[in-house]
Amino acid sequence: MKNMMQKISLKQTRLFALLALLAGFVVMVPAYSSAEGKAGGSAGAKACKAAYDKSSYATALDLCRKAAEQGDASAQFNLGRMYAEGEGVKRDYEQAHMWFNIASANGDKGASKNRDDIAGQMSEARVARAQKMAREWMQKHPKK
Repeated sequence: MKNMMQKISLKQTRLFALLALLAGFVVMVPAYSSAEGKAGGSAGAKACKAAYDKSSYATALDLCRKAAEQGDASAQFNLGRMYAEGEGVKRDYEQAHMWFNIASANGDKGASKNRDDIAGQMSEARVARAQKMAREWMQKHPKK
């Protein structure tokens, strides 16, 4: 009977560990708004979204970067999403935070929520680096 209790206990322990791991994974993966990406007003941002919707992430990345440099907040949002999800790029929460921060500063309403969700997955030091990157980017690309 004691052996049976130990086996059950071990099985239960493994089950709880697995459930905790799965629950932790679910908690750690934030749900980003606008799963399909956003189309902005500029032609570049619309082309970016079209490529994104077709899962042509390399093309979307190039088009979004160009539109983002022109100050298009929706393209900046889409870059944040691509980095947050690892679509066409290596997943990089610092880059995602930076792009969501820039998009938020340029008027995208959903970007601040995504930025805050990402920040919850990062250390204070990584958030500080992402904020510094956003400030530096914005200094190099002032609003027109």
